[in-house]
Amino acid sequence: MRQDIARNLDTGYSIPSASFTITETGDAVSLVGKGTSIMLLIPIGLVAVADSTNFITFTVTQCKTSDGTFVPADAIQYDWIEGDGIINATTEGETCMTMNFRFKPGYDYIKAVGTVTSTVEAIYGAVFLKPGIHNPVAT
Repeated sequence: MRQDIARNLDTGYSIPSASFTITETGDAVSLVGKGTSIMLLIPIGLVAVADSTNFITFTVTQCKTSDGTFVPADAIQYDWIEGDGIINATTEGETCMTMNFRFKPGYDYIKAVGTVTSTVEAIYGAVFLKPGIHNPVAT
């Protein structure tokens, strides 16, 4: 079963894990041939500074090409499954936020964006899990 999962999921690293104090826009991740939805995982490490006026908000932007102008995705395109997409407390460290994202026809590339408001220091990353291209392993 683990081989089936490994062969049928593909990762797209948008924001490599690091410590951030400013707004971070991730790399473009291709959606070509990947179905109609994917998962965004945001693993969060240490959150040194965050509260109700100092926070990071996570969103997704989309574009028709990898090097074009990315626009914010519509709110109806995603659902937060775990977390709410905002780091606004130091107690949110050592957790993982999870989003289900539905593609908008015609947009083939997406980026994760962590927008900082005021002064924040947090370690996080952003990884898209998308359907893979491999065949299942026979059991």
